[in-house]
Amino acid sequence: MSTRTSGITGTGDVDQDVNAGSYTLSETGPAGYVGTWSCVNAAGDPVTVNANNGITVALAQSVTCTVNNDDQTAHLKLVKTITNNNGGTATVTDWTLTATGPTTIRGITGTGDVDQDVNAGSYTLSETGPAGYAGTWSCVNAAGDPVTVNANNGITVALAQSVTCTVNNDDQTAHLKLVKTITNNNGGTATVTDWTLTATGPTTIRGITGTGDVDQDVNAGSYTLSETGPAGYVGTWSCVNAAGDPVTVNANNGITVALAQSVTCTVNNDDQTAHLKLVKTITNNNGGTATVTDWTLTATGPTTIRGITGTGDVDQDVNAGSYTLSETGPAGYAGTWSCVTAAGDPVTVNANNGITVALAQSVTCTVNNDDQPAHLTLVKKVVNDNGGTAAATAWTLTATGPTTIRGITGTGDVDQDVNAGTYALSESGGPTGYDASAWSCVLTGQPATTVPVTNATVTLALGQDVTCTITNSYSLVPVRGLTIVKAAFEAKHHGWVPSDGIVDFGDTVGFTLTVTATGNMPQTNVVVTDTLQPGMTYVNGSATCLNGVACTISYNPDTQTLAATIDRLDPGQQVIVSFKVTIDAAPAIAAGTTYTWHGENVGAVKSNEVRKVTSNEVTLRAHYEELAKTGAAHLEVGGFGLISLLLGAGLMIATKRRRRDTA
Repeated sequence: MSTRTSGITGTGDVDQDVNAGSYTLSETGPAGYVGTWSCVNAAGDPVTVNANNGITVALAQSVTCTVNNDDQTAHLKLVKTITNNNGGTATVTDWTLTATGPTTIRGITGTGDVDQDVNAGSYTLSETGPAGYAGTWSCVNAAGDPVTVNANNGITVALAQSVTCTVNNDDQTAHLKLVKTITNNNGGTATVTDWTLTATGPTTIRGITGTGDVDQDVNAGSYTLSETGPAGYVGTWSCVNAAGDPVTVNANNGITVALAQSVTCTVNNDDQTAHLKLVKTITNNNGGTATVTDWTLTATGPTTIRGITGTGDVDQDVNAGSYTLSETGPAGYAGTWSCVTAAGDPVTVNANNGITVALAQSVTCTVNNDDQPAHLTLVKKVVNDNGGTAAATAWTLTATGPTTIRGITGTGDVDQDVNAGTYALSESGGPTGYDASAWSCVLTGQPATTVPVTNATVTLALGQDVTCTITNSYSLVPVRGLTIVKAAFEAKHHGWVPSDGIVDFGDTVGFTLTVTATGNMPQTNVVVTDTLQPGMTYVNGSATCLNGVACTISYNPDTQTLAATIDRLDPGQQVIVSFKVTIDAAPAIAAGTTYTWHGENVGAVKSNEVRKVTSNEVTLRAHYEELAKTGAAHLEVGGFGLISLLLGAGLMIATKRRRRDTA
């Protein structure tokens, strides 16, 4: 029978005499080794070991069986899986997997580089590849039993063990935060909460700065940043990662947010300056002569500008806000403001010439100054205090100038808008006997302001309302006159009768000089004279003044001139100077001859106001004839006609003839 032996190599337990026979060789010990038995006899010749590790030991045979235990390689396989549920786009081949240990392996999942026999031992698992993924290792043996992976991703691979380690890479969410800041240095008044911020992309977020709506985990990917809010602001986006490093923002405000990246994007909105331009235009169609540079234009507001049209002073960037438009310049122009945007759309100008300029708005405001017509009224006044009866409408009034007007007072013809300038004032028509005053002009209104008039010329400024008046006063035309009428009277029947011009030598004749002050002015120092013709002799003391008018009588015998002086005769007043003369006796003549006398006599009057005026001529005639047969004288008076005379009592003297005979 065979003998069983067992023990540790090198000990007597496994080095013994045994019975000849069949033996099955085996061993127990560490796993992972493959034992191979080989046997030799004492001569070193091999002893057959069958497939079941069985041998036959003959009698007296010495056999040595050696089992060589070869440690068996382990097997390690690395596998990559991916979870792309947060925007990740990587594939399993984007990673290089590594197991660092006794037999380090490295490569791409699915390749032989990471599916190899390895020496048993401790391995550290790792990978390199796209960021933004969190990798989790898990390992199993060939039976599917889990193999422990420690906190450092370390595993132990036993001899002959087959281990498959899988790393699952889960794409990690990114984080995106949107922030609003504002720079209000050009008149802006908006606040950060006036904007809605948006990041449009794999996980679109939208909301107000400072809220959770714009502070979220998002999927990685490309995002376009935008905002909606008040006009007039320019927004500039800038982004940084969690470390404060800049994240590129492209021209379209696009960014790329990587997996697991935390990005903060800030948009600063800077209020944009507005632009305001002031322009002057002029309409000179009513006599105006100003030019556009005669005005100073002003816009008063957050950024007040002031200057002359066409200069940079009134063509500037300004802060947004409310502006009041104004100007200073020549009087007589009405300015109207109108404003438009850069697109030509109207901008409202309120009743106080106020406008509102928005941020970033370009506004052009034009003020057109239209020269305002003057207004001229011509007025006629009439003063009829001295008996005049004329009406003011009897005259035609005229102002000759840039816009000549002509017409009757009180009508629209002389109450008109006119162009500014110089006007010559005049009048025509109307009855005589009226004195015209100088023209006087005033600005219409209360109190009236005098406008200078020189040589009946007035100058009207643009926009002035002027009333020019001329007054015509009725006045007596200074008419100064004296009339004188002479009459002769003869004594008859104990009275005086008008003489027929035929008298006798030796007769007493009475004369009257009737003087009347005509016209409308008094006569002063009135002197009535009468120079007697030869053949007449003044009857001393016979002269007197009638009609209750006092006078001073004198007679100059040398010149045979009678004079009566009256201090004053009022218009229409009459005085009669009465005096007597005698007709001288006829001279002696020869018998049978005749002698005729006649005297043509006139009176005269003068005053301080009137030169000498003579009266009508009064002619007297006397005839004498010496008869030869008896020596007696024969007087024959021939008749002659007297002119008709107006006496003080209104008596008309008729011409008569008489004859007186002496036998």
